[in-house]
Amino acid sequence: MQVAREFAFGVPPRLTFRTTSMHGLAIVCIAVLLLGNLAGCSSRQWYAAGQNYQRNQCERLPDMGERQRCLEKANMSYEEYEKERQSGSR
Repeated sequence: MQVAREFAFGVPPRLTFRTTSMHGLAIVCIAVLLLGNLAGCSSRQWYAAGQNYQRNQCERLPDMGERQRCLEKANMSYEEYEKERQSGSR
């Protein structure tokens, strides 16, 4: 009976702890890598991702005129966007 208490699912407690620690370490490493990649994205890359999303939203508009105006805004270059952003913040 004492052996049944020491072994959970037939695995010694020490082995279970190591497996859990390794699993936790793997999760932490993956999280650090993902956050590092997110931080490494430039403003230009974030702008491009948002621009693609906006274009997709524009394509859903049923009115042709609205869709065209929306796409014109969504197709603004990053340089134009930066100029507009800088002039707006002053």
